[in-house]
Amino acid sequence: MLRGLPGVQEAAVVAIPHAELGHALVAFIEPELPVAKLRADLRDLLTPAQRPSRVVALKAIPRTPNGKLALAELRTLALQPKAAS
Repeated sequence: MLRGLPGVQEAAVVAIPHAELGHALVAFIEPELPVAKLRADLRDLLTPAQRPSRVVALKAIPRTPNGKLALAELRTLALQPKAAS
């Protein structure tokens, strides 16, 4: 869904533990547009349960040497303070 939005080159979503919800979704994107615009688009397209609680802009989505998503690195980034979002 995120990759299909105008202004998103690449995207990945990970679930992290959340005290109240059980889990929360964190989206990582390589944006061409402001993150605020992408968040507004997501509000229009997704139900509250489907929306990521955070959208983090990165210059490049981390990948393993064989080209797969570096999920462990993404989860580590997702658990960092919200200053990155």
